[in-house]
Amino acid sequence: MLTLKTFFEHAVAIGMEHDPRGKKYLQQLLDKQKKKMNKLSDKERETFDVERTWNPYGDCRILYGEDSTPIRHLMVGIDIETPEVLLADRLRERGRPIDALFLHHPEGRALADLEKVLPLQSDLLALSGVPITHSDALLRPRMERIWRSIHADNLFRFERAAEILDIPALVCHTITDNLAWRFMEKHVCAQSCDDLGEIIDAISEIPEYKYYAKKGNPPIIVNGSRSGRPARGRASSSPCRRPSPSGRSC
Repeated sequence: MLTLKTFFEHAVAIGMEHDPRGKKYLQQLLDKQKKKMNKLSDKERETFDVERTWNPYGDCRILYGEDSTPIRHLMVGIDIETPEVLLADRLRERGRPIDALFLHHPEGRALADLEKVLPLQSDLLALSGVPITHSDALLRPRMERIWRSIHADNLFRFERAAEILDIPALVCHTITDNLAWRFMEKHVCAQSCDDLGEIIDAISEIPEYKYYAKKGNPPIIVNGSRSGRPARGRASSSPCRRPSPSGRSC
């Protein structure tokens, strides 16, 4: 029987398997968290997030529900907030089996920790040859702005709604982003495209993009033109480049 806990643990394992930084790097991050936890006082451990010792994604977690909850039917959404919790409850009343909500964009505690996963952006730029010091310098101010804006928000409306209506919920943000990154790497980046227009054409052949193009929401170029030539980072000729836990590319 698949439970809420085993489902989420499997999701974390899949996210790590497809993470562009590599499992060895992620394990080093987890080991650092374990060492940090072991050095804390009893008082400090009261607020330490123990999940960080086995789950490297602060924006992915079970938001509400018993670990042993059986999972067979999920309501999946990119943005699931309090209105969608009410929708799930209404669908349950009408006989639709919904065992849990599966969110992409984070809510609750997963949203509170969002800025902690942003260094992944620096790591991806490092894989493309951008010096980690440059990308970190650009990213740090944005991390600070995100932390301040989120910290002042009412973070736990969704969690309380799920708890009151007793609907288990989990969020997988970076995990599913990793899968999307691998998919695009395989189906788009692997193609030889001479300009941005050819990249847009390749993306437009993906069924999901084709579907939304018909609904008036196609992929677009936000900086440049169809004739613009795409840059290729050094990582394409050196696939072994990986960021180290110290923040330096190696």
